[in-house]
Amino acid sequence: MIDIVSDHNMLVLECKLNGRDGRNAKVKRKKWRLKDAGWENFQMDLSERRWEDESLTGVDELNDRFVENVKNAAASQIGYVRTGARKHRSRPWWNDEIRDARKERKRLNRVCRHLRKRRHESEEAESEYLNA
Repeated sequence: MIDIVSDHNMLVLECKLNGRDGRNAKVKRKKWRLKDAGWENFQMDLSERRWEDESLTGVDELNDRFVENVKNAAASQIGYVRTGARKHRSRPWWNDEIRDARKERKRLNRVCRHLRKRRHESEEAESEYLNA
């Protein structure tokens, strides 16, 4: 028998984040250090790497070797820029007075929401809401 009165329905959701399965959703992406890169050293490193091999027969294998050589040379000669959480920016205009005013505003918003919920319960609650 199916209970059609209940509003509880199971919801199953599969989510892929950027082509991943969700386990590594916060993967830091590396950025290359392009400013002041040693391009001459990079070029020399590339020229010294092994490009040909008898065991490489297919185009895909040659492409993989090319990508691997370029990435390794760049990592050793150019390097990465440090990426991560940004430092807390200084806000010279923020002070204790503003912090206290913001706290008071949040408190009054909570009171207002609470009174709005109770508004229709009684005339006293409605007048309290209107006077707040």
